[in-house]
Amino acid sequence: MINGGPGGNKVVTGVKWGRFVQLNVSIGSKLTSSWAKETIGTLPVGWRPAAPARSSYGRDGKNQMQVVVYADGKVAVENQGGSQTEQGGSLTVCYFAA
Repeated sequence: MINGGPGGNKVVTGVKWGRFVQLNVSIGSKLTSSWAKETIGTLPVGWRPAAPARSSYGRDGKNQMQVVVYADGKVAVENQGGSQTEQGGSLTVCYFAA
């Protein structure tokens, strides 16, 4: 569905049942600076949530990042404070499309 970010190593795939959306986000590497933010890409209109949908996961035993799907369809990776390693990971975001 989306393949973006530095080196194209952030991939979003999804499944939709009616209005229910499940996005699987694979992040090969991430931004390392505190509070950094990067837009991976934009979802098609029928896949967008009515309000931001967020999914967070812990990193390095102390730091955390999140993936946010905004109502305008932008999918972003955002650090939540503290310096980060560049190691990636994966997570799932579920929501109802608008």
